[in-house]
Amino acid sequence: MNSSDEPSTTSENQQVVFQGLRVQLVPAPLLKRFLAYSIDMGVILAIMYPLFFLGAIGVLFVVGLGELFVNGMGGILGIIGMVLGLLVILSLQNGYFILQEKRSGTTIGKKLFGIRVTSLDGKPLTLGQAVLRDLMRYIDCILIFPGLFSVLLSNRSRRLGDLMAGTVVVYSASREKSHTFMYLSSEEYTQLEQLLQPRVIPSDLAGQFKKFAFQRFIVTGIAHPEVERQWLEALSSYIGDTASGASVPTERTLRFFAERCLQQQYLQP
Repeated sequence: MNSSDEPSTTSENQQVVFQGLRVQLVPAPLLKRFLAYSIDMGVILAIMYPLFFLGAIGVLFVVGLGELFVNGMGGILGIIGMVLGLLVILSLQNGYFILQEKRSGTTIGKKLFGIRVTSLDGKPLTLGQAVLRDLMRYIDCILIFPGLFSVLLSNRSRRLGDLMAGTVVVYSASREKSHTFMYLSSEEYTQLEQLLQPRVIPSDLAGQFKKFAFQRFIVTGIAHPEVERQWLEALSSYIGDTASGASVPTERTLRFFAERCLQQQYLQP
């Protein structure tokens, strides 16, 4: 590849993918960024809540042991436990954003709203960019005004973290539309719908399954074979008669029905 074929920028919002092909980088609207961040924080809180509950019980237990066996040590052990718990919480929060943005430039929230973080030249983020951008989030989001003023006044709506890391948050309407599907791509969903010929799932069963699917596929990613088998049996009666013998892996079938429940919800008047 010669130098003329290297990715570069021609204007502040255009990326040259290769000679003769330019891609317009549209800055993500502030409202979509806020909504995406709110969803991401909701996912993080869903993960942290049981950990926080268990951690609080653990700290109280350790404090009790400290007071029982070593007089006066309960308070010190409690402080150490709270510091360790805070470090775990911060590690989970930072890891959530850093790992996802480094891998794909997106998070769960960003995918839903068609936004993505990219380097200024359109290339994927490096690990250093992802880490720096995330650490600056404490200034941008907790102090609010520095990041807000930066977004409003910079030429590509870049917060301080983007300015420091050399990144920009871009928006794509087509990407947003394609990611209204949470568990499968629209193409996969259509293929499985034709294969499985599903019936309408009762709203009470759909509500219960959506809770299970969100925890299984979005929050934890941990498989529970026995529980999944039970759900598969419960949902098998909603597969069309002519498709009852269709061979589809368990996880893909469960993802399909999770998506099916969401699509039914969207179609309700």
